Amino acid sequence: MEFLIESIDWGSVELELREKNWRYQMTRLKTTVFQTAQVALLAVALAMGGGAMAETGKTRQEPRRITLVGASIGQDWHFERLGDRVPLAEYKFSYVGVNAFDKTPLITGLVGGADRPDIVLIKECSTYFPGDIERYRRGVMTWVDQLRKSGIQPMLVTTAPVSEPFGSAARRFVKKMLGKPDWLDTVTAYNDWLKVYAQHEKIPVFDLEAVLRRSDSERWLKAEYDVGDRVHLNAAAYKAMDRAFAAFLSGTQSRVELR
Repeated sequence: MEFLIESIDWGSVELELREKNWRYQMTRLKTTVFQTAQVALLAVALAMGGGAMAETGKTRQEPRRITLVGASIGQDWHFERLGDRVPLAEYKFSYVGVNAFDKTPLITGLVGGADRPDIVLIKECSTYFPGDIERYRRGVMTWVDQLRKSGIQPMLVTTAPVSEPFGSAARRFVKKMLGKPDWLDTVTAYNDWLKVYAQHEKIPVFDLEAVLRRSDSERWLKAEYDVGDRVHLNAAAYKAMDRAFAAFLSGTQSRVELR
């Protein structure tokens, strides 16, 4: 036993632990910086939205209209009734959706409508991954451009993660060896790109993944939020989303009481 203990390269062990701790701390730091930047972007976006309202003849007493563009998870969120569940009287919520990644028809309809919303949230579902990521990116950038040109404030939403299946480590290893894309990896890669793009374009992002995942390092959907199919969400998840989105709109991380 003493021989085994003496044979361990404790310097290498210490170095490895330091490197793991450094990676963890850097992840935490990046998350903090992103959240701080998002608070500032949201404040600017809402202030600009107020200016746009004045130009279009709306009074400040009128609630700002937010439309969520989504699919199945967005539909089950019942976003149009969010004001009944959280204290956000200054906003009016609506939802439009389609069960496809391509939201072009919905965006086109919103920008061309007579009664356009002030803010549009764009959200995608994990069921569209793996997919053509380059086409997905071009789509998002096109929709953002359409909204901005029409005077609508775009906001982006990260995609909800999927839950971990039994034997996931082995499955992911086999996929990696075969060169096949992994479901969770493609979702998180898209989310990472979305946040970088949004920060560059100064677009607020509601980080839904961060609300629903286990942790910064384990990006699987929390088991207690899974309805049972690894994708769709239960009532507890939607309650967490309500609270987090209310905090996001208020620009704080303070606790929001649900009605």
